[in-house]
Amino acid sequence: MAKQVYNIEPSKAKSNDAPIVLKGNRLIDYNTGKQYRVLLVQDNNNDAHKTNDNGMQAMAVAPIVKGDVDTSQVVIAYSGTNAADSRDLDTDWQLLIRGNQDDLVSGNIDGGNFVIAENQLRSAQKFYQQVKRKYPHSALTTTGHSLGAYLALIVAAEHKIPATTFNGPDPVRGMSAEAITWVKANSNMYNNFRINFDGIGNFGAYFGTDDLAISRNVDAMLLSANPLYYHDLGAYRFNQKGQIVDRDGKLIGTQYLVSRAYLNVLASKKSMSSYHKLKKHWQSTGKGISGSEELFLDAAQGMILGSSMAKAAREGADEALDHKTVADAKLMEVWSAIDFNAFHELLYYEVQALFASYGITYDRFVRDFQDYTQSKVSKLSALATDFENLNRDIQTVIDSKLETDQQLAGEFRAWQTEL
Repeated sequence: MAKQVYNIEPSKAKSNDAPIVLKGNRLIDYNTGKQYRVLLVQDNNNDAHKTNDNGMQAMAVAPIVKGDVDTSQVVIAYSGTNAADSRDLDTDWQLLIRGNQDDLVSGNIDGGNFVIAENQLRSAQKFYQQVKRKYPHSALTTTGHSLGAYLALIVAAEHKIPATTFNGPDPVRGMSAEAITWVKANSNMYNNFRINFDGIGNFGAYFGTDDLAISRNVDAMLLSANPLYYHDLGAYRFNQKGQIVDRDGKLIGTQYLVSRAYLNVLASKKSMSSYHKLKKHWQSTGKGISGSEELFLDAAQGMILGSSMAKAAREGADEALDHKTVADAKLMEVWSAIDFNAFHELLYYEVQALFASYGITYDRFVRDFQDYTQSKVSKLSALATDFENLNRDIQTVIDSKLETDQQLAGEFRAWQTEL
């Protein structure tokens, strides 16, 4: 999507020998074979609003699953720099390099032949809001390459949604203090993939300002004498699942979008999307929502939320246990590597006593850490159990109601197939 969004601009599509991306188009990810439907398109160069004539292009897409467009998850893609567009080049200079968030000034200022328009970051935020209004119950993510990555990262950070970007310059100067704090605390949600030796995408990192620590660096697929090659999306290696890998096939990045926690979020969003579609359908009949339908909607919402909370809590507890197991094993490796017999001038127990005088004992170094991590896992597990009990109680109340009303039970079973 980060590559195909460039083709919204007609001249760029022509130079890429590709069709123009329009609303309603079907796009194919050739790395995975997955198909997407273009839901919305924004081309600030060619729309009717001259106040936003700033070079920005963006689109929103949703996956096509078994022939249907699944709008429970929507990807917002922002276009990067079109080197043939002076407005993009002016944006690079004013917004990315200088960090100037005022209106974009494009043209010959000294000659008096210039245009003032809102900057691309404001346009990017407006497009996000447009998508959010259109698809309020969808799980949103952002993506982009180069300038598009910069915009995608800031928009995602400000709205606390995930972002997967490519060769994006450091975005910290364009972010609010709240967004910076959020990203630092939730860095696993953000992957800004960067090719080593890319002087554009690594701008900021090379000067020690990669404060967000979300850069995921990887070597290019090939070596090249052309420095611009390292900034190109074609320099990445992908596996069959569309994931970025290094030369040895090892996955790069946090893989947040395929984590158990996020997949649970998507499942919840999909269920709630079906819930809202069913509710909207009943409301559109002109008859109003019946008492049985109202009861079902209340019950369905409770079941979806209860089940989602229980699953999310249990997934969190299980992932915490996985992290504990790995951390405990690594710490044990460190402890086992200490050879108390390696000191020729001291006896074994004397070496142990020397280490202990500095607080380095098995109990303090290993057992205390294991006890600490176990206490955290136990708390999360107890919380997960509480949510599971709550979900069970919700289901029990619903079941007890249905046991006394067979007609309602039949209607519930029929309606439940639509969720």
